[in-house]
Amino acid sequence: VKQMIVNQIPQESFTGKPEQTFYKPEYSYNYEVGGHFSFLDDKVQMDAAVFYMDIYDQQISKFVSSGLGRVMVNAGRGRSYGAEMSWKGSLLDNRITWNASYGYTNAQFKEYEVQTADESAQQDAINYNGNAVPFVPKHTMAVGLDYYQPLKRHHAVKGLFVGINSTGAGDIYWGDDNMYKQPFYALLNAHMGIDFGAVQVNVWGKNLTDTNYDVFFFTSAATTRNLKFAQCGNPLQFGIDLSLHF
Repeated sequence: VKQMIVNQIPQESFTGKPEQTFYKPEYSYNYEVGGHFSFLDDKVQMDAAVFYMDIYDQQISKFVSSGLGRVMVNAGRGRSYGAEMSWKGSLLDNRITWNASYGYTNAQFKEYEVQTADESAQQDAINYNGNAVPFVPKHTMAVGLDYYQPLKRHHAVKGLFVGINSTGAGDIYWGDDNMYKQPFYALLNAHMGIDFGAVQVNVWGKNLTDTNYDVFFFTSAATTRNLKFAQCGNPLQFGIDLSLHF
């Protein structure tokens, strides 16, 4: 499937005919510069990069006006720029390891108009120029700290370990009209366990603060009413893992 649908086809006129289910290939010009750096005799390492993308006939997925299904469509032109950085290191002969990362992305439509049809069959253009591209988080982050305590040789327990980490993302827009979004959120996770050598027991907890957030959102008028639907992220969870090493 490589040829086109859409910005010329009114959403309300979408019938699912074969000629309306093709879309153009997407072309992008990507520019990136970055580097890898190490400090303190390689005990601290850093990666950093900046990027810029110029995108033509940008492909996006969107719901049809009825709300019953999605189609792939072409926005005219988009651009994206940002930066990514990550760090990792160790202390106390690798007993303590840590990592941190952050990413920033500014993704916008530069040329994108959608034709819609009103009851009199007249067409009006909705201009989305300058709107954020949906489903692209503006900020992403992660940070973690782990500690491993080895025990004496010939002991049944080879070591104990514990760790804590956090991940975050947002803002995330759910549609090209930018009417609804998921603000930035962060999740706190932790784990601890026992290392028996061939067997590891790991007790973990995720989203320890029981943060409320959405992983997907859309609106639908399929029932003649404009309803909003959201898929919520996982709440506070606990569990235990048993790992066998051969």
